[in-house]
Amino acid sequence: MCKMLPGTTIVVVLFCCLLFPVAEAFEKLSGAFLAEKECPVFQSIKKQTNPKKQRLIKGESYSLLGENKPGGGWVQIKMPGGEVRWVSKQCGEVTGLIINKPDFFTLAMSSFPAFCSKNKNKRLPECKSQPHSHSHSFVLHGLWPSNKQGKHPAFCNGSEKRSACDYRPIGLSGKQLAFLEEVMPGVKSCYQRYQWYKHGVCSGMTAEIYFERASGYARWFQNSPVALAFKKHAGKTVMLEQVRGWLKAWGIDSSSSLHCYQAKKGAVFKEIRLYFSGNLVTKPDHHSLIDAPYSNQCPNEFFLEQ
Repeated sequence: MCKMLPGTTIVVVLFCCLLFPVAEAFEKLSGAFLAEKECPVFQSIKKQTNPKKQRLIKGESYSLLGENKPGGGWVQIKMPGGEVRWVSKQCGEVTGLIINKPDFFTLAMSSFPAFCSKNKNKRLPECKSQPHSHSHSFVLHGLWPSNKQGKHPAFCNGSEKRSACDYRPIGLSGKQLAFLEEVMPGVKSCYQRYQWYKHGVCSGMTAEIYFERASGYARWFQNSPVALAFKKHAGKTVMLEQVRGWLKAWGIDSSSSLHCYQAKKGAVFKEIRLYFSGNLVTKPDHHSLIDAPYSNQCPNEFFLEQ
């Protein structure tokens, strides 16, 4: 929001509010916006003011300044005359973005039984197909490029946030999809598309390499003694110190964080996250782990779904 500052004129404040109508959510981008339609451009998203009746020129490329929020529906561009304007993402394509190298990567492995126990997920295709018979308790949530400020950069190619199957297919082969589905059952619900357009595009990798890494890292953890210990205790309440003992025995206590959610029966384990160096090696090992930038979010005792 724009605030009145001492000595600031009304004109300057008005200009600020028109230029950045949602300043706290504005995401700066460096690249171009290629116009595919002759759409109007606005001074303000909310008011849709366009006093000069300006429009995009189809086929013209405009300097990209940012978007209203990560995954938002609007981009800010610079017109040939230098005016800064807003235009709907549906009017063209974001191109030439400069993707910064991630400081580190976060591997998020979810408890599949816990995921499918939630009412909103029970009707998903992956949960209706007997999730409890899955050979592993853990499934791949995602492999997220992350930075030291505690953020996971999102929608780095200017994609809009939408339902998973509304994203266009990534282009993985049938064999690659089958390999990925073994660790990410959500492929049945197009979940890999959502993960790619939200997180994968921020990795600096191709989709093929990104999901190859994600699948390999997920399998590495699925076959770990930690994952086996979780599965052996499924259906039981465990102590935080007990679980941290499993992590310490495998050497990942300082490189992981535990995440729970609150249910009527108490705290329920949701996910474990492991943190890896920004130089993501082909095959994971303990040498590529880094100290966890996040703390555990589970209480002293919590339940493991089965």
